[in-house]
Amino acid sequence: MRNSVILCIVACLTDKLLCQKPNLIVKPSRTTGTAPLAVHFDATATTLPGKDAFRDITYSFDFGDVNSGNWSTDGKSKNTQIGGPISAHVYDNAGTYTVWIRASAPGYYYSDVTLTNPNVDFAGNKTVCVSTSGNYNSCPSGALKQKTIPTGTEWSGKRWLLRRGETFDEIAIQDGNSNVQVGAFGSASQLPIVAKVGVGSWRPDTPDFPVDISIMDLSIPGGVLDSLGKRHLFYRNNITGCDNALCVGFGEPYYWIFDDPYRRIPISSFYNPQEFFYVDNIAVGNTATTQGNFFGSIAKSAFMGNYAKCKATLSTNGWITQFNVISNNILGSLQDNNVWGSMISPQNGAYPERITDIIIENNQYIIHRNDQYDLILSARNVTYRANTRSDGKSAAVMFGPHGEALPAYWLGPYYTTNTPVVNVTASTSNVTPIKSSQPTAANSGVKGSGSTSSERVGESNGNFACSVMLLLLISLIFIIQF
Repeated sequence: MRNSVILCIVACLTDKLLCQKPNLIVKPSRTTGTAPLAVHFDATATTLPGKDAFRDITYSFDFGDVNSGNWSTDGKSKNTQIGGPISAHVYDNAGTYTVWIRASAPGYYYSDVTLTNPNVDFAGNKTVCVSTSGNYNSCPSGALKQKTIPTGTEWSGKRWLLRRGETFDEIAIQDGNSNVQVGAFGSASQLPIVAKVGVGSWRPDTPDFPVDISIMDLSIPGGVLDSLGKRHLFYRNNITGCDNALCVGFGEPYYWIFDDPYRRIPISSFYNPQEFFYVDNIAVGNTATTQGNFFGSIAKSAFMGNYAKCKATLSTNGWITQFNVISNNILGSLQDNNVWGSMISPQNGAYPERITDIIIENNQYIIHRNDQYDLILSARNVTYRANTRSDGKSAAVMFGPHGEALPAYWLGPYYTTNTPVVNVTASTSNVTPIKSSQPTAANSGVKGSGSTSSERVGESNGNFACSVMLLLLISLIFIIQF
């Protein structure tokens, strides 16, 4: 067990004022894996008579990872989160962790998750060092060595380490690959530069979509296309300089399932892309284009600790977007010229794309010259709390745009605490400035790790300004404009 991480999940409810015992259910997204491992925690199936488990019970997560550090975006600890029943954490190192999940009445939940050491799982010829110059200093002992990026299903079951400071062609991890790690080796301070990264195929030839794919510690100037599959982790990447219409595209399966006249596999083979994690990345794009750079369609996923300065745009339909957490990000750029900061809504008013049970907390919005709204919402049961603005003013929220095709019961309520702020019908003019409620002792939002936010904010000088737009659609299209 020396090289494994055993993650014990213990949930307990502690409010002495309540006598009824809830049916507390906590579902980690996986029980085994190789570090670094992203885990999505879902306690939404918890029930307590007369209570809404999503909002009326406060959940406190202690991930047991005391050395995980702080978020680079806000300086908060990555190890704790207090708020709703959805959370996520990335475990970097092998070891034994005990995770405590507390709520508001007697009860507990316990489970084990085992993370193994990548140096053991990918020992010997399961690790491949890639160097265009043939310099393999610092390559792990016993690893294979080559000068070119693999193709096809050669990626599967291996760890691929690219030499720092060198430049590589496109990475294309197509369908049929699983259990893949891509990272860096060498002592240079500069990340490996990869032209662009693609995971999966937009028109798949096989239902064997990519599973357990981790992409970390790369510089990716040409952007990312992350299509179908599950359990994808993009971690500590620098996605900068992508001045076209796309920095990051993820999920978005609807067209390829229902409308593609050349579809090659049965509709029944598709499933909602899920457990996609985008953590501690920097995304810098260009405001010159009216197109967006960050969009997609996924579920049960997490966007945490990113510094997102790329404009986002529209996406397609999919399944219902549900159980996603957007936290501890810095969103926007001083150079941006858009009128809003982020949007949780259908792509436009023509599509009845349904979004529900989303948590948006502990983000910071960078206010720019044309900014009017920090957040635009056209969804159901969205909790928005403990978010701040760079100018110290109250967050401005607009309700209803792009929701014209949705039934009224899919528009609101919206929450900053357990009390709904507003229910609305679809409108393009219902603008209501509200102040995001600050965390209390019982509900303090995500606490979470990394370099200081002032360091990253300073990086906006000399870079392309951009507007992030994560457009939460039926499977998660969440627009963040920078």
